[in-house]
Amino acid sequence: MGARWFVLIVALSAALFPRAAFGMGEDVPSDQRTASMPDSWLVLYNLNDAESISWAAWYQEQRHIPDENMIGLLASTDEHLESMEEVQEQIVGPVRDLLDADADLRSRIMGILLGFRLPGSYATPPQGGPGGFSVADALQDMYDDLLSPAAQQGYNLMCPQFAGAALPPNGRLTKAQMPPTIFMVARIDAPTLALAKAMTLRAKAIEAPDHYIHGEYGWFDYRDSQFASSGGIWPWLRDAVISPQLASVPWREFDSDVEGTFFDAFRIDTHDVDDWNDGRLMSKIPGSRIFAYNFNSWGATTVRSTSADGARFVPNAIAGGYASALGSTGEPQFLAPFPKIFVACMQEGWTAGESFFLANPLNDWMWTFFGDPFLHVPNWFDVVPPNSRGNGDINNDGMVDGVDLALLSPLLLGLVNDPMMIAAADMSGDGIIDDDDAFLMLGPLVFGTDSPDPLRGTCDLNQDHRVDARDIAKFMEMILDNGASQWPLRICWAADANRDGHVNLADIPSFTEQLLSQSGGLMQPPTPDDGSPEP
Repeated sequence: MGARWFVLIVALSAALFPRAAFGMGEDVPSDQRTASMPDSWLVLYNLNDAESISWAAWYQEQRHIPDENMIGLLASTDEHLESMEEVQEQIVGPVRDLLDADADLRSRIMGILLGFRLPGSYATPPQGGPGGFSVADALQDMYDDLLSPAAQQGYNLMCPQFAGAALPPNGRLTKAQMPPTIFMVARIDAPTLALAKAMTLRAKAIEAPDHYIHGEYGWFDYRDSQFASSGGIWPWLRDAVISPQLASVPWREFDSDVEGTFFDAFRIDTHDVDDWNDGRLMSKIPGSRIFAYNFNSWGATTVRSTSADGARFVPNAIAGGYASALGSTGEPQFLAPFPKIFVACMQEGWTAGESFFLANPLNDWMWTFFGDPFLHVPNWFDVVPPNSRGNGDINNDGMVDGVDLALLSPLLLGLVNDPMMIAAADMSGDGIIDDDDAFLMLGPLVFGTDSPDPLRGTCDLNQDHRVDARDIAKFMEMILDNGASQWPLRICWAADANRDGHVNLADIPSFTEQLLSQSGGLMQPPTPDDGSPEP
């Protein structure tokens, strides 16, 4: 079967990509070859799916993948396969046979990308469904196939956690350091072809030399009753937050059960299994959204629907604008990728593909990286951009006051083209000076802080600096609207009385409390201990 598959794969790939002009590149020695090189990865796609073929041609062009690294497979279009035998016949066997038959190709390959519309899970986990074992993980070690799927689980001894470290002792992994039968793995799949492409487009935007994440946050929530044995705390995430090695990360705590995030470079949290399409992963003011990771058992039982299986984490994170996400295709039990290692590797500027490989303590199991494996961050949080998100100090005198407010008006009208003034006034960081920036300027102007937190939950919907009966009509209109209209940022934040990231019936008690307590008094900011929900 191997030779027949090899001929079919090569012939069809050549026919499908006749205009590709990407070669192997330089003959890099194995001790210098890294996972950032386009010819270090095999890219798999499904010959039985027209959109998969289209995605493969597009991805090859985006990442300059050589022709011989593009591997078409005759596979099922279902996301889940019922048996290990199907995975072996359709995916693992052909890839293994190809590498065994081509010594030159094998000498270069460090990673394998499971492409759009190939099956993502298979068989039934030891503790039952939903989901199954990860197909991407099955490619991590393709030479233990005489064992049952559950017995194939092994420890990834290249994970620095086993040495009590955050980074590998010998520095960045090279091909020479990789065991000959072990490969890095990643998967790109999504509810739509457009979202699958968006993962790469977002990655490329993050990778741009002039892209900065300074001023964004690393959001975390390591508290959950699931961790009763450790005092209600996920210790591996807490290790990351308190690690001196990650002191440059501006960590920010939130309650992921009910809150969203803003200016978010990444978010890591636990433990919520479903209902992820409730809006928590959306944001009025998103950051770079490099990756999202929720430690739960079934975050990726499907990535092709935002509502199936109870609305899983990974597809909703992708739909919510994250470039990548970590999730499990089945019940993984308690051993999971270590956040400290993943973040530390990304901090080094290494690719997400190798960062996940090093963070994952297991081979051939269920935890999967969803995203472009070439994703990397050239400028970490501590690298200050030439023109960062505006601070409101338009005249650059070291304070935000009435002078800056006066200067904002001509900027809003487009009458001023000074780039420094525009950069200072662009407090939302979206490149446009509009009412959102005027609203956000109230933070430093009124409350003396660049944090947007005091601007939320004021209940002053008509912006007359009072909370009274005149705000009730607009408040009820927003609740009945149920998100159907595009309300201005200042009104959305004002109406979110309980500051949980949503405007709904749950805001009525807090709104009523403010209405009665203020009795027409001046607008007051939320108390400091109210947290930082999604804008």
